[in-house]
Amino acid sequence: KIINILMEISNNLLVATDGSQISRDAFDVVIEDFMKPADHLTVAHLYDPKKEYLPYHLKEKYIYDTYESLLLARFPPSKYSLRWEKRVEGITTKEQMVEVTEKIQASYLFIGFHGRKGPKEDPTVLGTAVNHMSLYSHCPVFIMKKKILRAGQGLKWLVLVDGSDKSYMGLEETMKLVDKEQDSLDVLTIDMGDIPLDQVKKKTTDMFIKGGTKSKFWGIKNEEGAVCHDKILGFLNDENTPTYDYIVISSKGSNYYDHQKGEYVGSVAERIIKQ
Repeated sequence: KIINILMEISNNLLVATDGSQISRDAFDVVIEDFMKPADHLTVAHLYDPKKEYLPYHLKEKYIYDTYESLLLARFPPSKYSLRWEKRVEGITTKEQMVEVTEKIQASYLFIGFHGRKGPKEDPTVLGTAVNHMSLYSHCPVFIMKKKILRAGQGLKWLVLVDGSDKSYMGLEETMKLVDKEQDSLDVLTIDMGDIPLDQVKKKTTDMFIKGGTKSKFWGIKNEEGAVCHDKILGFLNDENTPTYDYIVISSKGSNYYDHQKGEYVGSVAERIIKQ
């Protein structure tokens, strides 16, 4: 047992909090479902001491005390860190948080879909913070829209694979997180005319067998003139499709062009995140 614990791969999980309920939900999901015995958890908050007008529950000390008490009740001090940083002039909050992921070498970053101002009036608009951190963070990013816990029933995962190396990397990372006893992990591939479904199915099936993961492969041929993200949304909204708790998609897939670099996540990823 000691040898097994020592050999277990450890992750550095990072939760970014701004004091909002959705960031607290992300924190709850991490400690309940994703933190393993060998992992270390960092909760990070960026604050501006000039904002003295903030309500008490959004002040940095209140947020710090809240998370410290939550963590003390669950873990020994060696298993977690609280990283409170003063806002750096000249860069945005989202840029500074990306720097935090690099400084601590985070394995995964967990963020809420919106900030403490609440959901945007237009739900189809992707916030700049979410867009930036999804694009520039060196580690995979979990974007929490709502609190979903495994709670002994298992989670349903769907990974979108388009045959690109990045999409296979997304599948590999997901397989590290699933509970092999409870969870199910499916793969969806949309053939846009340049993706060999048989090859993708064989490679993903081999990965599932090697990883011992319960899985199913969905391969769909796209009609001429159809748009990839519309086909994916059609699949997700179909009454015969399972209800998935997590959808995993690489930010730049096989059809991502170099001239877009440094501006936006891929169009397919953006559309799926917004919906």
